[in-house]
Amino acid sequence: MWGALVNSYGKLNGEIDETFQEGKTLFKNITCFYPEPLDGEIMFPNFKDGKLYMGNISETDFRMRYTDTYVSTAIEAPYFAAMEESLHEIEIILPEEKGNKAKELYWVGLVGIEREGKVQQKKLRKLKEISI
Repeated sequence: MWGALVNSYGKLNGEIDETFQEGKTLFKNITCFYPEPLDGEIMFPNFKDGKLYMGNISETDFRMRYTDTYVSTAIEAPYFAAMEESLHEIEIILPEEKGNKAKELYWVGLVGIEREGKVQQKKLRKLKEISI
């Protein structure tokens, strides 16, 4: 989440190296972030009967609803075959429930920001809500 906050701050403030560096310092104090569906409660991780739950839904159900996997591989051009040891699998958390775009997923957490001057305060006003 820290990287996403720094990236958003940098892009909103000119996309120059200096603003990305400012973002790194600015967002040094953050808490964990937890998923929250638009129409629901924050999904804090918890255990019930030895199984992991995200809020009131099981980890398995959460993965089925909110995650997807991208699989890719490098190709050996002469053979059109996968290169040895080149399979990559990336699991991502989706911005909404699969098949239900109306059920968006937001992230809730705390960001501790120290006020340091008028220039920084002006830049922070752009960040009322950060969309990543």
